[in-house]
Amino acid sequence: MSILKMWRKQNADCKSGNHSTGSRCVTIYAVSKFPMPYSPDPVSPSVRGCMAAHRHRNMTRFALVGLSRAVGVDGIIGSILEPHTSSISSMQLDIFADSRDVMLRNDVVSALQRYDARETQQSLKRLSDDYPDDDSVPQLTVLADALDRRSAAAFSGHSAAAEARCALVEQTTPAALRMFGERAGTQWLVPMWRELAQRASLLPFRANSIDTHAAALWLQAGAWSAARDAVLTIESWRRIPAPVMWMADALYRLDSLETTWPLLAELAWLAPDRFARLVDRLGDKSLDSLLKKFHAGFEGAGDGADIAWFPAWALIEKPALARLLGATQPSTRSSPERAMRLLLELLSLERQGRHFELLECRKKLQGLHASLYACYMSTR
Repeated sequence: MSILKMWRKQNADCKSGNHSTGSRCVTIYAVSKFPMPYSPDPVSPSVRGCMAAHRHRNMTRFALVGLSRAVGVDGIIGSILEPHTSSISSMQLDIFADSRDVMLRNDVVSALQRYDARETQQSLKRLSDDYPDDDSVPQLTVLADALDRRSAAAFSGHSAAAEARCALVEQTTPAALRMFGERAGTQWLVPMWRELAQRASLLPFRANSIDTHAAALWLQAGAWSAARDAVLTIESWRRIPAPVMWMADALYRLDSLETTWPLLAELAWLAPDRFARLVDRLGDKSLDSLLKKFHAGFEGAGDGADIAWFPAWALIEKPALARLLGATQPSTRSSPERAMRLLLELLSLERQGRHFELLECRKKLQGLHASLYACYMSTR
């Protein structure tokens, strides 16, 4: 007997009450990922659905949990069910039981996101008591301890500031990025950096502890104006590599690359390595492209110090930078700096048509760096 005939017979018996003791009614399920086409056949909707399902070959087969027996033919699943009974599978119950650790973990994360130190510790205790082997407990513990260490008191000295910064960088930051992801974790850390900057605001600049200065900490917090103001409190800051780098970073964020060019040039002369790190951190496409072209075409010593010649080379590549680079302040009077100032003079002499002085100035440039002079002459 076919499944449809069996269904019709037993379904009629169930409705008339003529089924024998212990017999069961057949329910046929048709499951398809596609809409069922209309059929004019004079059969019941459930049977018509079964017949339509049978005609589709791309069927999704479903395992029915908790059924006493199931048979399937090309997408038709028949099940023998106890009449007037229903049950919830043990698998469904396990899902609710297994979600308790997720709930407890989310409680801790929620408290962390509110920066609620007390609630974080309480939620963490519930999680660690019930699930001591949970993989997230060590990272959550680090973050909970970071909240407990928060303070508004000014640092007593550079060593205390260095210790707090070290804990934030080496312990708290990796845990935050792992628990929240890079973007959300970085955002979660911002109040921590702002707090350190405020606590370090009275500490003077020290060359052997530059990372603990408020300007550096404000930059970590993304507080560009506060970083700029902190740099201005440093005496003779424009002669010191670290403050020049901080100010260039802050000005770029607050304004544009144009206003930053004078400081970038001075930083390249003072500390080529810091200049390279700053350019990488800024991620400015036009500056990156120009620097890439410089590395490809400039013939120097082949080391990191070559970047000191970049401002002079950039002036050859883009003469329009003369207006911006002319605002640089006297620095170390190194060869790269003198070369750039000679190029500024050359551009001015060219505009004025002062041929004799132009030749003398070119000889000076050739004496400073033959490769740079060749770059200049190739454009003339």
